[in-house]
Amino acid sequence: MRRPVLIVEDDADVRGSLRELLEFEGYQTYTAEHGRAALDRLREGLDPGVILLDWMMPVMNGKEFLASLDGQWNPKTPIVVMTAYTGSIDSNKVTRVLRKPVDAEQLLAIVKSYCDLDPTSAHAV
Repeated sequence: MRRPVLIVEDDADVRGSLRELLEFEGYQTYTAEHGRAALDRLREGLDPGVILLDWMMPVMNGKEFLASLDGQWNPKTPIVVMTAYTGSIDSNKVTRVLRKPVDAEQLLAIVKSYCDLDPTSAHAV
């Protein structure tokens, strides 16, 4: 059993590449081009195993997205920030920070750790 992945990335090429990589590995993916679209996905009931979040985006950036999550999100959902930003990302909602360009093997290992459920676990449906 695998939980879905939410990719929040404004660059269409990067978003498409991430989606293609993850779907090739058997993950169901959902995408959003900025934080506001990601919030809409969560409001629609999406409960991803992990959120892959770009930090620097138009409309609503990663920091604004995190600030808007209260009441919209399962606090147990890991959030992995993927960014070229070299400053500090200080948020108790961020599980990990990956610097761009993201290593595909590292990303797959992280997604697997959050989205692959043991069928005998209590979390499996």
